[in-house]
Amino acid sequence: MKRSVLDLLSAHLGRQGIDLHTETLCHSLGLAAEAQTIEPSHVLEFAEKAGIAARFVRQDLVSIHALTLPVLLILKDGSGCLLNRIDNNQADCLFSDQLCHGVPIDELKGNYSGYCFFLGKEPDNLSQAGADVRDKNAWFSQAIRRSLPIYRDILIASFAINLFVLAVPMFSMNVYDRVVPNFATDTLWVLASAVIMIIGFDGLLKFLRVNFIELATKKSDILISSLLFEKVMDLRMAAGPRNVGGFASNIKEFDSIKHFMSSSVILFVIDLPFAVLFLGMIFYVGGVLVAIPIACMLLLLVYVAIIRKPLFASIAASFEDGVQKNALLIESIAGLKNIKLFNAGGKFRARWERLVSTLAGHSIKSRFLSSSITTVMGMLVQLNSVFVVAWGVYLIQDGDLTMGGLIAVMILSSRAISPVGQVASLLASYDQTKVAYSSLKQIMALPAELESQQNFLNPKQLDGDIRFKDVTFTYPGSEKPSVSGVSFHIRPGEKVAILGANGSGKTTIHKLIAGFYQPQQGSILIDNLDIAAISPIFLRQQIACVPQDIVLFAGTLRDNLTLKNVPITDDNLIAAIHLAGLEPLIEGCPQGLAMPISEGGANLSGGQRQAIAIARAFTGSPTIALLDEPSHSMDGKSETEFVRRLEASTRDRTLIVSSHKNALLSLVNRVIVIDQGRIVFDNSKQKFMQTFYGQKPAVKDKQA
Repeated sequence: MKRSVLDLLSAHLGRQGIDLHTETLCHSLGLAAEAQTIEPSHVLEFAEKAGIAARFVRQDLVSIHALTLPVLLILKDGSGCLLNRIDNNQADCLFSDQLCHGVPIDELKGNYSGYCFFLGKEPDNLSQAGADVRDKNAWFSQAIRRSLPIYRDILIASFAINLFVLAVPMFSMNVYDRVVPNFATDTLWVLASAVIMIIGFDGLLKFLRVNFIELATKKSDILISSLLFEKVMDLRMAAGPRNVGGFASNIKEFDSIKHFMSSSVILFVIDLPFAVLFLGMIFYVGGVLVAIPIACMLLLLVYVAIIRKPLFASIAASFEDGVQKNALLIESIAGLKNIKLFNAGGKFRARWERLVSTLAGHSIKSRFLSSSITTVMGMLVQLNSVFVVAWGVYLIQDGDLTMGGLIAVMILSSRAISPVGQVASLLASYDQTKVAYSSLKQIMALPAELESQQNFLNPKQLDGDIRFKDVTFTYPGSEKPSVSGVSFHIRPGEKVAILGANGSGKTTIHKLIAGFYQPQQGSILIDNLDIAAISPIFLRQQIACVPQDIVLFAGTLRDNLTLKNVPITDDNLIAAIHLAGLEPLIEGCPQGLAMPISEGGANLSGGQRQAIAIARAFTGSPTIALLDEPSHSMDGKSETEFVRRLEASTRDRTLIVSSHKNALLSLVNRVIVIDQGRIVFDNSKQKFMQTFYGQKPAVKDKQA
């Protein structure tokens, strides 16, 4: 179906008081800006994020009841039509471009594809919009709740399986007590046939139950993994990770949660209530013998309670050691070139060995305590058998128990203890899962950029007017403000250079304009709108940003050039390539735009990486250009040509450039000087040259 269906749904929501920006939501759905076709799942997720219920069904037009309206119809050409009202074989419909009254049903039926979306009659409260599986505290439980129908089937299968467990003990008791004394072979084969059939059904149900558990786990895995990655991509920079390796390790721990959910041990949690049924059968058959398995079960639970605290402590310590180990590994791989350059491999290896040694010590303790549960359970099961047989002999002697009854009690008592033992083993896995869940819960609770997306403003276009009003900003974890009391006004189309020593706050101003951070004091206005009220997705579509720290991704050259999620035409791409001076690189490679780029652009020179970053920034139609040392990797000739092309490209754009090179000053007509986070100079370029270099305008122009 066509992407315009989302615009139609957005218009419907707007009429109900939910102001959403389609492009912002499409970004969160992972839809490329140039994508013109969508899947039904995109519409369902779009509606979910807006806080309304939606169902995709195949439905005849005549069978759509008036009470279910409005309904989003999918037409044969892939477009949408919102059916609002049906009366006397005529319909009121909202198409992508207009509201039509009195549309003949036959005409609508001829264009209808047969598929539609039933929408919730009323939207959820806006504070609850998108709460389904996205609530900071209920993201996990909501995901599990979606699989409740599957868990219901698992419960039904488990009930039947545990009833079938009674078949073999009852078969044994009847054979020993009735068949053997009378040699009733006909009865024997009738009973045996029935038990064989039960065992067959039991095996089939067990296969189905395992399959259901894996299906439910897969469903939750896909949903939660998607939510985690979406959360990471949507994190506010101020809440971002300080330790990338440790952060990645925390996310990886979702595997332990997934293993816990899919583990066969969880089957025994479902079976646990049936232990009471088995104890009841033991009491019915063997009377007081039921005290022996109960005592064994209590002893096992007491042992688990004793080791629970040290087990949890060792698992938590192992988890923390694992996070530090993975952090060191990722840091070492990322900085391998520098480690080799300074011959620091020995130092890093020593740190690695210390971490591995500490981790091994904690892991040994946790594994020992976990395995001891299985050992103790095995001992108690054997002791249970010994005491049941010994006490059973006296009961047989007194006539209170038969030989068949003793055999049945033996089988049932072991089966009754088994779930308790498995649950005891499950506690070890639960502790590990609890630690992993706590770390993931902290990640899911981090603030996101788009968590209040319904309130964002989405102007059609920015003019490029930028105003700082007494802005103060301090990076998280730092005590000294990076910028303090900064105020300036850059008008649309103005060309400004922001200069200063290293660490003066130039790059911070760029990041604030790009919306990566929000100031602790003061305000930033873009086109007289508070930057916090503007959709960050829309804002960055309007900005051509070339940062100091250039990052390229593994893929092709075209993949990196078209990374920006905006509509990019071939003409636009060619213009960006020309601006950055990438033609020699493309012409010198047989693959052209299909040229492979390694992770981080390791197979390219610094100048080539910078040229790609410049071309990537100027794709689309940005109105603001933020350039932070855009020519620091260029030679003199390349820089001169780049400045000439950049001047033509930014003629109608607001330009903010930070650089230590004088060549770029020819582009600007105003200079702002930052020192220790404060503005110490803000005037024309001519005044700057006179003040700092003692040069007259004519001399300055000649040098430029």
